[in-house]
Amino acid sequence: MDKSEKQKRIEKNDASLDQLKHILTDGMDRIRSNQDIQPYFNDLDDTITDLDDQIKLFEASGDNQRRLVAFEILAEVLRVKARLQELLLEKINSKKSKANFLEIIKNIFIKKHN
Repeated sequence: MDKSEKQKRIEKNDASLDQLKHILTDGMDRIRSNQDIQPYFNDLDDTITDLDDQIKLFEASGDNQRRLVAFEILAEVLRVKARLQELLLEKINSKKSKANFLEIIKNIFIKKHN
């Protein structure tokens, strides 16, 4: 592998990591504003599938250097997906807590006035 090919690969990997950072940031904003984030999960799932395919190809060709880089990117993708899922669960639990709190207040109010 010559230097220009190596440089292109590094730039592509950097762009992939920047895209992941954008997905995480934008996904977090969408969660906070109650917007749909399913497209982000779909993109992440597609990326995971692509990386898995690349890892298998690199393994078959014996290119352990590329395989390692693909694993590192895959780890970042999985971290981003896990963080988005965690934030979504926090949001859901927060809504449930508010709903439960309002239900308790309503029940207290009803009992007090009966």
